[in-house]
Amino acid sequence: MGTKDKFIRKRPPVPFQKHPSLELVELFKARPFQGQTPEKASILFLSSDANYSPEISGHHFFDCIFEYHENSLAFWQRYDCHHPFLLKCYPFLRDRDGGSVSS
Repeated sequence: MGTKDKFIRKRPPVPFQKHPSLELVELFKARPFQGQTPEKASILFLSSDANYSPEISGHHFFDCIFEYHENSLAFWQRYDCHHPFLLKCYPFLRDRDGGSVSS
């Protein structure tokens, strides 16, 4: 085992699938990116990381997800945080897929 290998967290991959929230699906159709619009961005990250758990759509925190996706720059200015998962009030386990409410 190399030095790098001992720092890699081994966990099963989270399956990617269409989210059951039609509102979220429509939001991603209208704005298929997170953060600044790609035309104005200085740096682009290409990923398929928006894998929100179905559990989150029934929680009041889902409003923060929408606020972030509708205008991420305003979200950052309002909360001094660049992503809703980093807010202290985030009610789910951060290392899972947004599922399982944290205690």
